[in-house]
Amino acid sequence: MLQEFIEQHLDEIRTSSKLQVKIEKHYAVTKTLFEYYNVGKKLEEPLIEYTRYVLTRGGYTEKIDLIKGIHNKLSLEGGQLEFIK
Repeated sequence: MLQEFIEQHLDEIRTSSKLQVKIEKHYAVTKTLFEYYNVGKKLEEPLIEYTRYVLTRGGYTEKIDLIKGIHNKLSLEGGQLEFIK
């Protein structure tokens, strides 16, 4: 649910500087590995790639840091994530 929400609202998501550093580091490492191993897949936006990694393979602390690093206020209404305005 969070992954899809971030993909749909990428331009509206505001992140902390601490989270941004983690996102950029993950993206750089992933891009380097893809180039080294000649992986023919195009990477998504850095926030999307990092979110996908954290939600599928990340530990509890990484997941908590991802949530804390998103500055937008969100709510869960009717099974859907929404921005609180």
